[in-house]
Amino acid sequence: MIQWRIDNHVDLILEDQLMMLRMDIIRKMAPSAHHGYTKAGRPLFIEKFGLVQVDKLLNRFTSEELIQCHIYWLECCCQRARERSRQLGKHVENFATIYDLHACKVELTKFLYVFKQAVHIDDNYYPERLGQIFLINPPMIFSILWDLAKYWLDPVTKTKIHVIKKGPETSTENASGYYRTSRIFLAKILCDLFPMRVIASFIFAIFAYRLTDFQRSINRFLIFFLTIFINSIFGSAVCFFISACIPVFAVVLTAVILCFIMMMALSDFLVDLENINLTFCLSNNTHICPMTGEKVLTERNIPHNTNWDIWKNLLFISIMALVFFIMTYIRLL
Repeated sequence: MIQWRIDNHVDLILEDQLMMLRMDIIRKMAPSAHHGYTKAGRPLFIEKFGLVQVDKLLNRFTSEELIQCHIYWLECCCQRARERSRQLGKHVENFATIYDLHACKVELTKFLYVFKQAVHIDDNYYPERLGQIFLINPPMIFSILWDLAKYWLDPVTKTKIHVIKKGPETSTENASGYYRTSRIFLAKILCDLFPMRVIASFIFAIFAYRLTDFQRSINRFLIFFLTIFINSIFGSAVCFFISACIPVFAVVLTAVILCFIMMMALSDFLVDLENINLTFCLSNNTHICPMTGEKVLTERNIPHNTNWDIWKNLLFISIMALVFFIMTYIRLL
């Protein structure tokens, strides 16, 4: 380690004026800053990966220069830790970093060589300097990969990495005790889930109703829209319940997909079941359907003569959605 510090002039790097100028330029292309201290007294830094201007950095600096800048940043962190040690009167040997992954770009993979070298330097020449890592605003694909990869990490390393996901179960307000679970749950449903489902269902209903060439009646269109909306709410309720029961996002995603695949398979959406026999059109003339919808329902022995026959299915689906919401709330308590 001593020879490495001599070869890279590490002990004099903080006094290098050229390195200071490079760091000033890099901070404009890759925003980062000292953000105070943690409760344990560690210096806290934040880096916004989503705002990194990858192409400009690679055009302006070589990989070796970027690696030298990383060493400069590590020495600055160590200097902050020494200053904090003098302020607190106790030894502070490591620091914490927040990585904001919001709007993270695929172009960051161009830094793969630099990342590998930086990790090598961190592990071999600055061991145990990184006390904690907070990954905030992670994209969905990162959350899936992290849930799968964390089981292969060293237990000590895993305790240092904290992925802060967005959701009612990890809400800062809830964790800090500002709001009760009931308030957050109701706000999520009334102000987020319902409005989003209404907008999406209405847009889908407008196009689907016209393309299907149903009867031009506002009453029938509203029933069509309500059917789509209630089914959408039921699907959201199922997803809420599964996500509340299983903490691992990758497992939740798999369970939800399997659940809906089973529903579609058993309802003859994916598999042609003979006992359901959904054949509306002539086999040799599929663009002409000589059978009316009422006749199809009568042949399938599906009641449709009264208003109750129409509304009972929507009522039962609504009750099932309500049951799933109640079970989700109980699970979150």
